Amino acid sequence: MQKVMESRLEEFSNSIVRKVQDLQKTQDATTASQHESELEQKIDDSSEGHRLDFLNLNEKIDQLINHHKLDTAKLREEIKRSTFTGTSHHSNKPTNDAHFHASKTNYMASESVNIKLQKQLVNAITKSDWPELSG
Repeated sequence: MQKVMESRLEEFSNSIVRKVQDLQKTQDATTASQHESELEQKIDDSSEGHRLDFLNLNEKIDQLINHHKLDTAKLREEIKRSTFTGTSHHSNKPTNDAHFHASKTNYMASESVNIKLQKQLVNAITKSDWPELSG
C-alpha cells in the first residue's frame, strides 16, 4: 500500500510540475507578446520621429540649395558687371604715348590675371550647381 501511495504521490507531483510549467509557458508567452507589442510601438514611434527629422532635414537642404543658387546668380551678375565695367573703363585712350604704353603693359598683365581669375571663378560657380532634391 505504501508503494501505491508513493506512486500516486509521485504522479500527483509530476502533474503539478507539468501544470506549473504550462502556466509559466503561458505567462512567458503573454509577457513576450506584451513586450513584443511594446517594442513594435516604440519602433513605430521612433520611425515616425526619424521620418519627421528626415523631412525637416530635406527642407533645410532645399532652402540651402535655393540660397546657394541665389548667391551664385548674384556672383554671376557681379562678374558680368565687373567684366563690363573693366572693358569699358580701359577702352578710353590716353593722350600721352609713353603713359599709354606703360599703362597698357600694366593693364595687359593685370587683365590676364583678372581674366584667369574670372574664368576660374565662373568655372567654380558652374561646377558647384547642386541638384534639386525632391521631398
